Amino acid sequence: MSDAAQAPVLVERDGSIAIISLNRPDRGNGLNRAMCDSLQSATRRLAHDSSVTAVIVRANGPRFCVGGDIAEFASAGDAMSDFIDALASDLHDAMLHLQSANAPTIAAVRGACAGAGIGMAVGCDLVVAGESASFTIGYPGVGLSPDGGASFFLSRIVGLRRAMEMVVTNRTVGAAEAREWGLVNEVVPDDDVDARALALAKQVSKFPVGALGAARHLVMAGASSTLAEAYLREEQSIAALAGGDEARARVAAFLNRSK
Repeated sequence: MSDAAQAPVLVERDGSIAIISLNRPDRGNGLNRAMCDSLQSATRRLAHDSSVTAVIVRANGPRFCVGGDIAEFASAGDAMSDFIDALASDLHDAMLHLQSANAPTIAAVRGACAGAGIGMAVGCDLVVAGESASFTIGYPGVGLSPDGGASFFLSRIVGLRRAMEMVVTNRTVGAAEAREWGLVNEVVPDDDVDARALALAKQVSKFPVGALGAARHLVMAGASSTLAEAYLREEQSIAALAGGDEARARVAAFLNRSK
């Protein structure tokens, strides 16, 4: 296997469509520094590439993204707060690149989508989910608060009550219920997720990307003009919690249960 194929984030092209693949399947595509750095670089390039008419965000393996890599959180020890601060900062910068671009974004989700994975998915314009998809906030279990844009997008998409239910009870929302709530646009068999996302990308690519870019920016501004501020609040909150004893203890307990 080539070094490129082992990179934590892969970027391919299907004509004018860019396909970003999270590529740590053995870790449930859990976010670590290498993945966030790679994602940041990839999205920065794509945001400035006028030839891109649509972007698909997908993942290799059976899970979309389980959130942050808890083992790496724990390995940071007393520096966990600074570690998570840097991780969240890079992830948010990557997502802001996608938000600022003209090309529409489509998330293709199979399996577990948790923590920052939810932020990545709902931060896209459209979400295609496989029948195995499940959505869990996850942060309460490790004593942390949301990042990845979840606090910004969730209540706008599913409403305040349902967003609070996910955040406060840490309940898992399956694919069918996610479709009912409007968390995803459509549910298809797992084997069809990538093909359906590509079909949607080709559909939107028929329109002028400049016009679509202007439209999506207007819709976002109409909802709120403080997305960057929301990202910053999330980053500061999760980093502050990561510096406390409670989060460290819960991270350690989580790893022990996993073993």
